[in-house]
Amino acid sequence: SLKFDKVGVYYYNIVETGDNSDGVTYDKTVHSIAVTVTDDNGKLKATYTLLSSVEQTVVFENTYKAEDVSCTISGVKTLTGRDMLSGEFTFTMIEAIDEAGDIADNVKTYEAKNEADGTFSFAPFTFNSEGKYYYVVSEVQGGADGVSYDETKYITAIEVTDNGEGSLVISDIHTKAIGSDEETEIRFENAYVEPTDPTEPTDP
Repeated sequence: SLKFDKVGVYYYNIVETGDNSDGVTYDKTVHSIAVTVTDDNGKLKATYTLLSSVEQTVVFENTYKAEDVSCTISGVKTLTGRDMLSGEFTFTMIEAIDEAGDIADNVKTYEAKNEADGTFSFAPFTFNSEGKYYYVVSEVQGGADGVSYDETKYITAIEVTDNGEGSLVISDIHTKAIGSDEETEIRFENAYVEPTDPTEPTDP
């Protein structure tokens, strides 16, 4: 509180202090007030007038916005029977609407190619709000000679929450093969069997 020991008019600025941390943006408004001190029958009396607002109320408005969080979904590809070539296999990731793997209309499809060691990763993607998100990952059924492709489809569920300190965080992420209740990694297993030359017909 302010204390005065003589009559007069005193001027003050009221500001909000803060460093815009933890997701909070502080109000930079400066409220100017004039305090008038008068002698009221031997007692000092103070009244104030807010010079910066006709409402005569000091109001600071703050906003809160948590920073986005990024995520990358990865998997592993195995091939028995021969060496795997880098970029030989293609994988897709499609946004789903639930953990059952139901696909919404007009959703974006992401693609990834395998490395020579069989690992693959989709490009990082960003979340800007809390919620639960689902993605279906599958292998493109190619046509390489002698290769049997894995038809498994996986559903990855991601939960994004606000930690209350200015950041969105991935609070839970798990993957299951569609139709299974068991959590697992994304793993596609392929096999190669060398094609055999057709047998020439023999004369009767």
